[in-house]
Amino acid sequence: MKEKRPTWADWTALGAIILLTIFYGWTLADVPFHPDESTQIYMSADLSTLLRNPLALSWDGSSTLDGEERIRAIDAPLAKYLIGAARAALSVPPLESDWDWAASWEENAADGALPSPRQLLISRAAITALLPLALGLYYLSLRENLPGIPALLGVLLLGLNPLVLLHGRRAMSEGVLIFGLAFFLWAATRAKRDPWLIGLALAVALNAKHTAVALLPAGLYAACLIPGGKISLKKITSRILKFSLPILVVSALLNPFYWRQPLQAFQTGLDARFRLARQQEIDHFGGPEQDRLSFLQQRVIALIANTFYMDPQTEEVGNYLAETRQSRESYLSKPIHTWGRGLIGGAISLALVLSGAVLTLRKIREQPRRQRENILVWLLSSLGLVLILLLPLPWQRYVVPLLPLSVYWLLSLLDPPLRALKGKFNM
Repeated sequence: MKEKRPTWADWTALGAIILLTIFYGWTLADVPFHPDESTQIYMSADLSTLLRNPLALSWDGSSTLDGEERIRAIDAPLAKYLIGAARAALSVPPLESDWDWAASWEENAADGALPSPRQLLISRAAITALLPLALGLYYLSLRENLPGIPALLGVLLLGLNPLVLLHGRRAMSEGVLIFGLAFFLWAATRAKRDPWLIGLALAVALNAKHTAVALLPAGLYAACLIPGGKISLKKITSRILKFSLPILVVSALLNPFYWRQPLQAFQTGLDARFRLARQQEIDHFGGPEQDRLSFLQQRVIALIANTFYMDPQTEEVGNYLAETRQSRESYLSKPIHTWGRGLIGGAISLALVLSGAVLTLRKIREQPRRQRENILVWLLSSLGLVLILLLPLPWQRYVVPLLPLSVYWLLSLLDPPLRALKGKFNM
């Protein structure tokens, strides 16, 4: 089989990613601070403990969860480990204490919970460094179904999306999740679908943020596809095992919290997460639960508004609006950080995404087999994330994993006319 040579679109995409990388780093300090960044930086000290004495991070089930144990039970670990590795490499000390949302800004600063500019910048750089890799993998996944120009446009639309520029560059989990999702989409749509690679990619996404569990149906579907081979129960079982093993092994290694009492610790973690969700629900809505119809309507509206319409949300609660006002206003005053948002831009984006999805699914039978399979991977990923994102609070940063998927459906609308030009211009 003749090796496929890079096209001008491939080289242009590489150049665009390099320019975006420079832009990300150059403007990194402009991103408004979020107190949850303090928590990740503080918990990044877990990396040294993991390497020296991992059982010290394990819960023995003999007591109620304290502050740090509760965070280990609730949060996915990859972001804190990446921050810890960057700190260790550059000799940046950890934070003295975690952020206390019940205390004032001044009290948190006095307690050592406010990171220094260097601590914050290095920690953000550890997360932001994954974005260029994510864009590269995302481009390759787009190229499996789309010509060069739409795939190149996809890199720009995702890489410059205002929500990526904000939430993907903080010392939090969203940037790692974008990388995990791009890794997964690439592994699940490439010509040689290795079940272990798909499982490894899903493990990365899952340990970036637990929301990625929504990708499990798409992952199982992709792992069970046998290129050019006959389907049999033995082959399917083997591929499912190869897919599952990396998820279990990687998740176990990265989460020593579960080592001593795995089942009890898992149940305790679920309980802690549900209690947190219920408390956030009360704090956010200030009252009892609404009826199911009202709840669903509110979530759907919030999901659409956060994905397409609302300006970047620099904070979810108003505890420290006065302290962050200057950085927030300065950041949002730059058009690059708000482009495409608002009523008109959001309506256009939503219309293009829906039109692209409808057109693609209507013509799916006309596609070659592998393209049909890839479209179903994108569809299952999209549906899974939409369904799971209807459950938590309607916070904007939660919709970040929908961005690569929505860009794909938007680009699908450009596929038919540009594919007609592919042969003529070798795109």
